Amino acid sequence: MTLLSSGALSLEVSRVVSLTLAGATLTLVEVLVFRRHLRLADELRDAVPGLVTAAVYRDAPAIALGCLACVLLAVSPAALLLLLPLVGLVVRSLRDHERLLAAGRDHKTGLLSFTGFTPQANAEIGRAVRHARPMSLLMMDLDGMKSVNTALGFLVGESVIASMGRVLRETMRAEDLVARIGGDEFCLLLPDTDVAGALAFADRLREAIENAPLTDGKPPVHRTASVGVAVLRPGEELESLMDRADRGLRRAKSEGRNRVVVMEPVAC
Repeated sequence: MTLLSSGALSLEVSRVVSLTLAGATLTLVEVLVFRRHLRLADELRDAVPGLVTAAVYRDAPAIALGCLACVLLAVSPAALLLLLPLVGLVVRSLRDHERLLAAGRDHKTGLLSFTGFTPQANAEIGRAVRHARPMSLLMMDLDGMKSVNTALGFLVGESVIASMGRVLRETMRAEDLVARIGGDEFCLLLPDTDVAGALAFADRLREAIENAPLTDGKPPVHRTASVGVAVLRPGEELESLMDRADRGLRRAKSEGRNRVVVMEPVAC
């Protein structure tokens, strides 16, 4: 009887130890793989937006669940049933994350959408304010797109917008943020960039657009761009910065297009 009790006790202790090891394994994978790679994704998100984070959210839970399943299988095959609710939760979370990623991208250009741009821009502005670093924001609009759609058709206009994504990606630095915020209007956030750097960049971008064929058709379509520039001021937020750059863009349009206008804050 004593031997049976000791054997049962040993079995129970073994199971407790195994389940403890399962929890420890899951925690270890969470800390060493999941959290570490999320930090890495945050550092690399500008170079490969969305891709690294998506891979982490897909692979890390699978690794964690796989480790836990191996331990549970060693304890009892029936214990694997405990994983079913957790698997369902992970699958639902992944689907939600995929929808968030899709909402954050503009599929026509491959750039950020306004939804994806806003939180990243707010984070960059917060860092610039904390570390007293310069930052500039550009609002850019293609000139004469209505005439392209009217004369050549909607599909050609769509091709021009898609080509703008390529031109912008080739021109921007890895640390810059660029979004299509609607129609043929784009927003560009330039960290560590003062007014002189923003003007130089805006002129390079304007020339790159003017010289780039924006469709593969014959003859190729060329457009110019108007740009408004605003430099971050102490205490300023994204909405105010975008509004000021947008007013600069409208002034560039009214003054003849194909130019860059810096919009200073209104004096109190």
